[in-house]
Amino acid sequence: MIAFGGVSKRFGDKVVLDDFSWMIPRGLRVCVGGPSGVGKTTLLRLLARLDRPDAGTIEGLPGSVSYQFQENRLLPWYTARRNLSLVAGEPDAWLDRVGLGGDGDRYPHELSGGMRRRLSLARALASPAPLLLLDEPFMELDADSKSRIIDIVREQSAMTDRSWIVLVTHNQRDAEELGYDYQTPLGR
Repeated sequence: MIAFGGVSKRFGDKVVLDDFSWMIPRGLRVCVGGPSGVGKTTLLRLLARLDRPDAGTIEGLPGSVSYQFQENRLLPWYTARRNLSLVAGEPDAWLDRVGLGGDGDRYPHELSGGMRRRLSLARALASPAPLLLLDEPFMELDADSKSRIIDIVREQSAMTDRSWIVLVTHNQRDAEELGYDYQTPLGR
């Protein structure tokens, strides 16, 4: 179990989390929702250990995390295949799964926004880390691509190696399509 106990986080004068407590049981697949600025991305950054709380504790974090940021964060000097090979033993299989089978030798700047998003998602999904964090993962995706990625995320949900999946979205329908619990633990 991952446990937030009385966590507070501020950026300058802006308080993002104030005495926040939340339990994430092992095996939970959850969509975290809420309005912009409520702290959803900060929550993910704390789970990934990219930020530290100003007060309180976070216990039970696994040793490794896979994180799909809001930005694609692809390495521009690597091809699509090489970007995936950093985490995937079979990058071509992942390229095929996300509809980029013929694009493995292309560089990120040669791909459309939706293609870059699918590549970035494939990289996050291919990682075997026990905690998968997805921050607005379906941005820039057309309906067909979104449907394909939702199917892959559903498959990931069934993986026994994945202990937690935390997805941040503004769209409650995403949670419904995935069959995830939609929570607003940060609501103000």
